[in-house]
Amino acid sequence: MNLKKYGWNDHFDGQFQQYKGNGLTAGRIIAVHRSGYDLVTENGELFGLLSGKLRFEIEFDGLPPAVGDWVVVMEYPDEGKAIIHNVLKSYSQLSRNEAGFEARQQVLACNIDTVFLVVSLNRDFSLRRIERYLVVIRNSGANAVVVLNKSDLSDEVEMKIDQVRKVAYDYEVIATSTVNGSGIDLLHGFLETGKTSVFLGSSGVGKSTLINGLCGLEVMDVCDISEYSDRGKHTTTHRQLFMTDDYGMIIDSPGMRELQLWETGNTISELFDEIEVLGRNCRFADCTHDSEPGCAVLEALENGSIDEGRLNSYFKLLREKAYMERKRDVKAKINSKKGTKYIALLQRQLKKGK
Repeated sequence: MNLKKYGWNDHFDGQFQQYKGNGLTAGRIIAVHRSGYDLVTENGELFGLLSGKLRFEIEFDGLPPAVGDWVVVMEYPDEGKAIIHNVLKSYSQLSRNEAGFEARQQVLACNIDTVFLVVSLNRDFSLRRIERYLVVIRNSGANAVVVLNKSDLSDEVEMKIDQVRKVAYDYEVIATSTVNGSGIDLLHGFLETGKTSVFLGSSGVGKSTLINGLCGLEVMDVCDISEYSDRGKHTTTHRQLFMTDDYGMIIDSPGMRELQLWETGNTISELFDEIEVLGRNCRFADCTHDSEPGCAVLEALENGSIDEGRLNSYFKLLREKAYMERKRDVKAKINSKKGTKYIALLQRQLKKGK
């Protein structure tokens, strides 16, 4: 199995040097299950299990391997399995906060080059949802392409393309239809041998059908659009990386009902740069753009220079960012105490054993 075809490069080869000569090899995670991992190595596909040491590290605020990760393994080909001992540092990581009240990072995919954000042009269309997805994608380190799918079901395609371009920073915006084939060829230009792409979006937007159209094969299971709801039926149940003949690797992912932010850095400021630029012209340096006199942002809102919905989205994302930072800080303190108590327990056990 040629690992370069699966994305192996100098970034990973340099990290792997320390493991050479110990009987360890490299593999890439292609699917995650509750019981373990499907992975591919030079010897083919194997089923991976975490080593005890790695399970311990993950227990104390580590991250389990995700689809697309490169891992260090000890292979047992006769048994069809491998033990995962370490995870190599990724060059891109698509993450969100796991659904629920606790701050917990969920990695959706690693080592991806392009994220196709798929949005349906029928009932699913939402500029605010697109803005939220783009914050997450931009923070991942991967390139983004906004795919406005099911263009055959909309009479306002050009208008919606213009709307999306105004919020999509400098990312490409492409309208597609798997019914008449429009836009599919434009997507091919972003797919490349040795590179990894992931299709992201809400449930029923047509990700699996789009992948089939791109590859020219029925590689993903799909369901027809429901006549009652005008939405596609959810078919993908877990993230899986698969190899294509001509278009590199593609990851299909289950539709997400919610996408909570994890770490965002300066991403919100970058994607809402027109609001940030206006804010520098406010009379007061600490202007909250609420009711202060001389607020350039509120003035722009009044004269129609910025859209109220976009401004509200900007404020909402900033509030969520601040909230998540507080939650992560609390969790870090709790984990630190847990780690200290566990080390103290080990020390007492060692003293008793002497």
